[in-house]
Order: sequence, then C-alpha cells, then structure tokens
Amino acid sequence: KIMEINVWACLELANLCHPHMKAQGGGSIINIASVEGLKPSWGLGVYSISKAALLMLTQNLAKEWGPDGIRVNAICPGLIQTHFSAALWQNESLLKQIEKHLPSGRVAQPEEIAGLAVLLAGDAASYCTGGIYSADGGHLIAG
Repeated sequence: KIMEINVWACLELANLCHPHMKAQGGGSIINIASVEGLKPSWGLGVYSISKAALLMLTQNLAKEWGPDGIRVNAICPGLIQTHFSAALWQNESLLKQIEKHLPSGRVAQPEEIAGLAVLLAGDAASYCTGGIYSADGGHLIAG
C-alpha cells in the first residue's frame, strides 16, 4: 500500500498530466518525497524505500520529459507539523529530543514547504529540473 500511494500514484498522476503539459508547451511537476528517502532510518524501511523510489522517478521523468518543456523536481521535507506527523510533535518529550537534534532547533510549518513549491513551480526556477531539494531544518547534516 505504501508503494502504491508514494510511487505508483505519483507516476499515474504525472502520466495523466504529461500530454496536457506537452500540448501547452511545458509545465512543472513537483513531487513531495521526504528526507527519509535520502538516508536509511530505523523502523521506516518501506516508507524510506518508497520515497527513494519517488526521487528516482522524479529524475527519470525530468530527463525523459525535459524536451517537452516539462520540469520535474522533488521536495524532501523533514518533520512538518501536520496531522500526519502529530504522533511525533504532540509528544512533548519526543518533540524536544527531535528539536535538540536539528540545527534549526524546530520543526517546520506547512507553509514553509509550500513556499519552496511555489518557487519551484514559477519562472524563477525555470532552469531547475531533476532537482531534489531538502527542507529539513538541517536534519541531513545533523547526522
């Protein structure tokens, strides 16, 4: 089920969009992956594998569809304060432990990821394709 949602659904949606974007001369696809797709994590095996597969899908589509004017990029968020991650950030002691580990010292809000998506979708990122952009508060560099 995780692979179906995190990989196959993204591929299906991209394939549905491709002919329309090609006909209009291009477009931008932004996949939401995870920093967990960039490194192994204890207890998150299948989730991490699915997000790593999404990153490779992103780069393959960017390469194949670039000549059609279609840019494909991925955002790899760290911990974002959403309903999906509530079990992590609502546990006060766990949240303190996570925030202590992050160079930013905090978890992100959804609008911080939305801002990066807006940038990647717009003309300011017209030369960006096949990119993998982490927005993780420094999680990857923290070790």
